Amino acid sequence: MKNLRIFSFSHWPARASGRLATRSSTSWPAAFSDELMFRFNPVAGTAAGFHQYDALLPSGSRAEIDAQIAALKRFEAEGAELRSARPFRRESPPTSELVLAQIQSQLLELENIRPWEKDPDAYSSGATMAIFTIMSRSFAPPAERLKSTIARERLIPRVFQSARENLKNPPRISTEIALQQLPGIVSFFQNDVPAAFRMVSDAPLVAEFQKTNRAVIDSLNAYQAFLKKTTFCRVRTAISVSAPRTTAGNCCMTRWWTPRSTGCSR
Repeated sequence: MKNLRIFSFSHWPARASGRLATRSSTSWPAAFSDELMFRFNPVAGTAAGFHQYDALLPSGSRAEIDAQIAALKRFEAEGAELRSARPFRRESPPTSELVLAQIQSQLLELENIRPWEKDPDAYSSGATMAIFTIMSRSFAPPAERLKSTIARERLIPRVFQSARENLKNPPRISTEIALQQLPGIVSFFQNDVPAAFRMVSDAPLVAEFQKTNRAVIDSLNAYQAFLKKTTFCRVRTAISVSAPRTTAGNCCMTRWWTPRSTGCSR
């Protein structure tokens, strides 16, 4: 399953002006992890063992993506200025250089590759990984991990709303991959997640989980229907418009790009 890299969430520590002057090339990489990387990828924070992020899940909205891009550019400029003022010292591994390369890689992905517009599976598999990282490790008692699961599950429906807003004519193969994955993801929430917390005996907590888990399953099913109907219909429209203006050509292209089950009007 994919880790959902494009999401962000809304708490950022207050920053004093002139911070660059007091930050060294050795403290800058740690600041990147604390103030940017896990802020925009709390699932990675959980996986790394920083459990203050366990209840957090970004929405994936365009506003949050833009905020992530702005933050990355700010850290990139800060790192470049630090390196210009005093070249990064030789390290093993070269942490500062690796962080700067990671920042540039993320900017390339968000600004140019733009998976948040093109990859429907990033949303569904990413939301799944958000829960898997909590249920698969015994870093806390089951009841405590269930509370974090509930907190994240409450936020998952908003992720799929962001997907509806962000996706723009994703490649057909990307949509097909997402649709192939979705039945297994639904099964994961129907069976595997409840099984992971079957030992929790707190009845009100279990009831709350059943409610949020049902909402996630409903959101997944609705997302699957959205991809089948709306996204494939957009692809069909785009191909029909750009195909050669011959009846036979348009007919063949339309049939190839539109599965029979989409419900698109002909």
